[in-house]
Amino acid sequence: MSSGLTMLLCAAALALLSAPARAQPCPGDCDADGATSDADAARALRAVFDPAGGDCAAADLDGNGDVTAAELLRIRVAVVDPPPGCGLVPTSSATASATSTATASPTPTASTTATPTNTPSPQATPTGTRTASASVSPTPTRTSPPSSATPASTWIPLTPLPGGPRQEIGVTALDGRVYVIGGFGGADVVEVYDTSTNQWDRVADLPSGRNHIGTAALGGLVYVVGGFVGNGFTPASEVFRYDPGEDEWSTVAALPQPRGALALVELDGRLYASGGSGPVESVSDHAAYDPDANMWTPLAPLPSPARNHLAAVALDGFVYVVGGRRDGGGNINSAQLDRYDPDTNSWEPLASMPTARSGHAAAAIAGRIVVMGGEVNAANPPNNVFVEVEVYSPGTNTWVSLDPMADPRHGIGAATVGDLIYVPGGARRAGFGATEAADALRIIF
Repeated sequence: MSSGLTMLLCAAALALLSAPARAQPCPGDCDADGATSDADAARALRAVFDPAGGDCAAADLDGNGDVTAAELLRIRVAVVDPPPGCGLVPTSSATASATSTATASPTPTASTTATPTNTPSPQATPTGTRTASASVSPTPTRTSPPSSATPASTWIPLTPLPGGPRQEIGVTALDGRVYVIGGFGGADVVEVYDTSTNQWDRVADLPSGRNHIGTAALGGLVYVVGGFVGNGFTPASEVFRYDPGEDEWSTVAALPQPRGALALVELDGRLYASGGSGPVESVSDHAAYDPDANMWTPLAPLPSPARNHLAAVALDGFVYVVGGRRDGGGNINSAQLDRYDPDTNSWEPLASMPTARSGHAAAAIAGRIVVMGGEVNAANPPNNVFVEVEVYSPGTNTWVSLDPMADPRHGIGAATVGDLIYVPGGARRAGFGATEAADALRIIF
């Protein structure tokens, strides 16, 4: 386990032991209804940015005027595992979502197939599909008719992250190598997976630790955009650029506005940064970076509502932004799919994803968009993670569902290399449950 994650866990344990013994059966019960809900957890997160306690004085468990990561952990745990004397408020629907926060939860007991010690090469044809999690959520209500054809899919276990569990990471691919950057559990750590050898390397650390970053490759370089600073929730505007040949990071032009939990893609020699969370609430900011001019240009904003924890891919000259979490009412997941046209600087709504979600990953392959995982799925206790894998075809504006994830997670990223989609790290439980597991998805269209 990394030193950063260990420090957060120690801080959480210390807070639990040292908090004043005042009557507080429901940590962070902002509305004083006798239960800690998803909406309470969201209000507690906002209180981090307001030393006076924001709009949830109950989030300051020790009464010292600050809301810490340890206190957020206690509040988030109370949502999914209420302590004695704290009534459970059921989430109104499977699309209700809690805001992700910055520590680690105990590893859940729900069954997923373990990553084997000796893993096969990802290039080898697998002999079978791994068994999916036993906690599969009911089929969600579909918002668009799927195609009748369902592709076959197989999950291939890979060598785990050598530095240990990480979630809320940045993932991108460059020259056949998959970069896993930052996140809770290693905010400054950069590990690189060689898809031809199934081996990991560690390269130069980030200049400053980040989580919930935007990551993309452009012009033979890897970019890290925005995110939250260290293991906290202060949004950043800095942009770092990594040169693999020199194993060095440099700093380039910053985002026009700081934001974390954003989506970032490369398209036709430019970077496009969409949505995310600012200092107080979600933003609709959408901007493009020109590396030649070292300049960001604000563009037509993301269609309403503003969203964070969203995903994006670039495909056939367009930017596709899918899902995410919108503010209000306990932070509700979105199934929205929007397409941005750089030629006209305009957005177009498309068929909604069958499963509303946030904290998911998306990747483009074979002219299609694949979306997997995410949180918070109240219909899939105790982990509350989405197992669904869904594929969008732009030509028909339709979605189909694949078999579920073999190891369902959120706080993930995905990158396509060849005929595989690589999905490293993430969390097996809504909120905190980081894992070092890594696997790859093969789809036979």
